[in-house]
Parts: sequence; structure tokens; C-alpha cells
Amino acid sequence: MENKNWKDILTKDASVEDLLQLSSRVLSFLAKRLVRILVVALVFGVLTFLISLIFYQPKQKAVYIIAAEEETVSGFEGLMAQFGMDVGGSNPGGVFSGESLVLLFKIRSMIERALL
Repeated sequence: MENKNWKDILTKDASVEDLLQLSSRVLSFLAKRLVRILVVALVFGVLTFLISLIFYQPKQKAVYIIAAEEETVSGFEGLMAQFGMDVGGSNPGGVFSGESLVLLFKIRSMIERALL
């Protein structure tokens, strides 16, 4: 088997023997430099980790607030009813009480599971 140049193998018709020779040359090249490749990968991995510890700041933070509802009817009752929030009538306890409060926490836990 003659020692062909890899450019000749890639640009012209090549036999299986030529391809095996090329792959063995590539693997021996990588094996000779395996330690160097691993050290460079480790150094850049550690460097990236340290940079992320120094410069990373959370961009968004989710918080929720539950406000106690007043018993008096406000002028926003009609506006809230347009958005599907029943302040009076069918939910006498208010939006943030009873079953509505349990539903609010279920929705929050579903969002947490989806995002985390």
C-alpha cells in the first residue's frame, strides 16, 4: 500500500484501504495529542466556570404576592369581571379565598414545574 496524501484521498476516487489508512492516521494523530487536548479542554472549562461565577447575575426573578381583599365593592368590579375575575356574586368569599386560593397555588406549582 502506498502512502497517499489525504487530499488525494478526499478529492479523487479512493478505495476502502485508502480510507482505512486515512482514518488510522487521524486516530494516531489524535492519540498522540490526547493529553494536550484534555488539558486544554479542562483549562477552558474551569476558566468558563470561574467567569460565570464572577459575572453571572440573575436577569429575572419571579415573586408572587397575595393581597388580602377588602369586603367592600370597589369601582373596578366591572373591569375585573371583563377579565374573568369574579369579585362579587358567584364567589362570595372573594377571589383569594377558599377554592380560588387553592387553584392559585396549583397554577403556581405547575408553572414552577414547567420552568424548572
